[in-house]
Amino acid sequence: MSKDVEFTLLQEQTADLVREIIEKVYAGSYSDLALPTAKEAWAAHCRRDELVALALDGSRVAGMISLKRLSRNPRVYELGMLSVAEGYRNGKAAGGLLTFAKREFPPLIDYDAVFTENVADHYYSQRKAAQNGGTDCAIAFGAMPPLAGGAGRISFIVAFFEHPAAVVQPVYIPKSYAETLLFFYQGLRARSFFPLCEDRPQSGESVFFRRKFPAIGLLKEDCVKIGSDFAVKIEKLNADAPAEGLETTQVYLPLASPYVSFAVDCLRARGYLLGGVYPFWFGGDGVMLQKYRAVNTASLRVYSAKAKTMLKLLLGDGEKKAP
Repeated sequence: MSKDVEFTLLQEQTADLVREIIEKVYAGSYSDLALPTAKEAWAAHCRRDELVALALDGSRVAGMISLKRLSRNPRVYELGMLSVAEGYRNGKAAGGLLTFAKREFPPLIDYDAVFTENVADHYYSQRKAAQNGGTDCAIAFGAMPPLAGGAGRISFIVAFFEHPAAVVQPVYIPKSYAETLLFFYQGLRARSFFPLCEDRPQSGESVFFRRKFPAIGLLKEDCVKIGSDFAVKIEKLNADAPAEGLETTQVYLPLASPYVSFAVDCLRARGYLLGGVYPFWFGGDGVMLQKYRAVNTASLRVYSAKAKTMLKLLLGDGEKKAP
């Protein structure tokens, strides 16, 4: 093994290494993990749906990182899949990949925001996000099962990097979280807020887009329209997720909708708790509520002062009774 590795954007001739590094790092923990073919990885990179950078030690792959579209807004990307092979984890591979990605990825895309999900039981990635200008906006509890040998599902501190020229939209703050979400907005660019609105939709069908990740027991639901049948749709969601073996459900609501207070209360009445703010998630901002099995909060180590307050607020939400 070399002391130094080379960092490079994915090339067609190295696309097979994406599958190799994911398998090396994760397949032992997640037996049914979907592994991309070389053709799939290269096509996604070329479409800018998932840009990939590799750390190479000669012909061997030492690590990877990717920039992937994951929200209803194609101009929002997740910087993630930071994966480093055994034997390289005490070197410069992880930090080098992050530095390379920060320099090389942005000129290749048009974006409103980039976010990172940073493991909440140690400081490394949280500190890197803060040092690079990220703003902590949410905590996703129990979003992944533990890696081999770990205990308890993994939670993440979600940090956003806003493009300085991205157009922000006005926001409806849900009544149940009026003060809390104003705190979550600290550190982000200034927003204007609509007057408090508790209207209920009288007609129309709610529209959801589902993303299911069975390998990690996670279900994500993007609600792009809140209609009069919202409560009925959530009841079905509550039944579907456990039946399919999904342990954690995240529901994203549009903060540009005057019905968001109604939708938040529907979710809270069915056991969902606040996760946080997701800037530009729908073009306008989103709010995430989540339902998860018990999380070992004693193992969480949050880095920033804001994240420490966020954690207290979210744990307090779990102790409150829903309306």
